[in-house]
Amino acid sequence: SDAAPVVRMLCWPGYDDAEVLAAFSRATGARVEATLIGANDEIFTFLRAGGIGRYDIVTPHNGVVRALAEAGLLQPVALEKIPNTVDLFPRFQAPEWVRSADQVWGVPFLWGTSPMVYNVDHFPEPPDSWNIVTSRSVRRKVAMTEDGLGHLILWNTVAGFADPTRVTLAQLNATTEKLIAIKRDQAVAFVPSVKELAAVIASGKAWVSTIGWESAPALAPANGDRVRITHPAPGDYSFCDNLCIPADAPHVDLAHALIDHFLAPESQAMLMSRLLRGTVSRAAVPLLSDTARGLYDY
Repeated sequence: SDAAPVVRMLCWPGYDDAEVLAAFSRATGARVEATLIGANDEIFTFLRAGGIGRYDIVTPHNGVVRALAEAGLLQPVALEKIPNTVDLFPRFQAPEWVRSADQVWGVPFLWGTSPMVYNVDHFPEPPDSWNIVTSRSVRRKVAMTEDGLGHLILWNTVAGFADPTRVTLAQLNATTEKLIAIKRDQAVAFVPSVKELAAVIASGKAWVSTIGWESAPALAPANGDRVRITHPAPGDYSFCDNLCIPADAPHVDLAHALIDHFLAPESQAMLMSRLLRGTVSRAAVPLLSDTARGLYDY
């Protein structure tokens, strides 16, 4: 096994699922090693700090794929080497966020949204506005996740800015001050993951969250049906993580093979049933667990 090629992946936790990667290793003879990230900007950092020529796969958010490509940190993907793209939903067939300069720089992998999580004991009816988290009625009853980018996009939206991903410095500062005030005056918990979020909402220590995941009610810490999600006005945002190949990746053919493996219906069903995210593959939907399939209106 020491002589086996090593495919290195820079990815979010859970994307390195041992069972899914073991099936790839059996099929190709290659080992997969994962370096885990906690924020999209870390992809730029790792690649610029010696990662070019080391990593074969990265998993950026849809909002940064083109920026990575334009910075010279990615290479185009060859869709003809990824046959499982034929089963992708039309929305994920070379979408605009992976295209730049007449090239395709990545393939969608999974998706989701960022709803509010709340405790039904304290909100018999789902909150209808994000501004509830700024009210005195939930002072020291708000849970926040460690999602800086998501919070900025969401609260730029709440502020009514035309494009929440492109704002002026004054608008950015206004949103930042708003979030600092929420954290300082309203938050009782600042948590790193959806599991901790579900637990603190279920316990009643926090009644409502800023940003959450659809999976929160389905997790064990949710404690039955006390934890629910909602999409308050003026809405939250969706995201799609993608599979991309860094510039000068040492194993380009194996990188394409691993992308294809991740998009196979069986792999998608296994991963999304565990991660509780949305699948990009039409063929995977019938294979999903009932819980994972019920999260989204496929």
